[in-house]
Amino acid sequence: MDPNALAKAFMEHYYNTFDTSRSGLANLYQQSSMLTLKGQKIQGASNIVAKLTSFPFQQCHHSISSVNCGNLQITGKQHPLKLSQVLSLSVKEPCES
Repeated sequence: MDPNALAKAFMEHYYNTFDTSRSGLANLYQQSSMLTLKGQKIQGASNIVAKLTSFPFQQCHHSISSVNCGNLQITGKQHPLKLSQVLSLSVKEPCES
């Protein structure tokens, strides 16, 4: 499995879900997942999704410019925000017998 292709596919899925239905992100987080936002630490899938859905904007559009950085365009705002986010993915390989 090509790690770059996997990362790109995950990012496209994650940000498309974020842009269209943030509550749909719950199954991408675990109870041990941690979101750190402006110094605030939020742990657990339900707490993270609660935070993401509490943002004051209802609509936005992420455009992925690279695997390292992208832009976040909030509806009604003229200029996009620069976005950098770290997502750690765990891929479980099938067990060999």
